[in-house]
Amino acid sequence: MSEGRIEISENHERIIRITLGLLDEALCGFEHWAQGHETHSVLFHERNMLSTKQREALLRDVEAARTLLTKIRDSLGLKPVIKNVDGSIRGSCMVLISDLIELGPKYLKGYGEPPEELARFLEPSLDGLMTSLERILTAVTRNELARIAGDNVSSVTMSSEED
Repeated sequence: MSEGRIEISENHERIIRITLGLLDEALCGFEHWAQGHETHSVLFHERNMLSTKQREALLRDVEAARTLLTKIRDSLGLKPVIKNVDGSIRGSCMVLISDLIELGPKYLKGYGEPPEELARFLEPSLDGLMTSLERILTAVTRNELARIAGDNVSSVTMSSEED
């Protein structure tokens, strides 16, 4: 195989770039864990029990994969996948708001009749969590609007139908 650039169709370029971009994103996560990182919050804890030997092997393998990705990128002239964080936040908020709605008493009945006390306890907290997510969603949406408009649009309010 020659070391020159290989010409490919737009369709081939798109699927190869997206698939390998997802692989590269996963490698970033593997590298993060190989470096010993863990995430801890209220109801979510990662436990990184990788041994030193496993971490070293993981780092070597991630680097080997990245070397191959670099070769493919250069040979096919691929551009990197750009993933804007605000878009990821917006997508996560929308999914999580929907999931929180399904924790309401009406939907919990699908798992058996919930105690009335559970509904009285959960509803205000679920409302608060959805409000928090809506505020996060508004914050990143305003940032997106400001970027698009090229100026400060903090006075713009978004209705739930506009996104």
